[in-house]
Amino acid sequence: MKLKNFIALVIIAAAFIGCKDDKKTTEGTAAVKPAPVDSKVQVILNMIVPQDDTFQVYFTENGSASVTSDQAVTVPVKGSAAPQDIVFNIPEDVTMNYLRIDVGDNAKQGKMTMNTFTYKYFDKKFTTKGAEFFLFFNPTEQIAVDMATSTITPTGKGSTYDPIFYPYLEKLGPEFDKINKGQ
Repeated sequence: MKLKNFIALVIIAAAFIGCKDDKKTTEGTAAVKPAPVDSKVQVILNMIVPQDDTFQVYFTENGSASVTSDQAVTVPVKGSAAPQDIVFNIPEDVTMNYLRIDVGDNAKQGKMTMNTFTYKYFDKKFTTKGAEFFLFFNPTEQIAVDMATSTITPTGKGSTYDPIFYPYLEKLGPEFDKINKGQ
């Protein structure tokens, strides 16, 4: 009798251990995030960025400049002397009307070139080329802009390195409205 009880106990314990391992496998699978998918709402900067860096965009849907990390998309940028598309996939349920662009956190960044800025909202888009970008975005003191060459050079001014382009809402806002509302 004791042998039967012992064998039953071993079988039950093995079943519990087996179930526990299954749970770990399921939990482990759930922790793996799928590869990011291109959004139908994107901000695309075509730039020359000589050093590795990290760019961010911040957005709101109420026109406010008050943003949080929940309203941001961060993209690593590989340094290159060749032009590259820096693509920010914005959640498709966002209809933004304010956009701030942070062009890096690498304090040793060199002179960058802005070739194009594109805002895509499903099948519509708004694009600026070269220096036209600076008609829609205002640099902070940490960025020197050369309109003739469409270059952006970090100035080293300020206590922390945080080069930002704020939107000229009176100019960019109507362009967003045209795209977002299908005008």
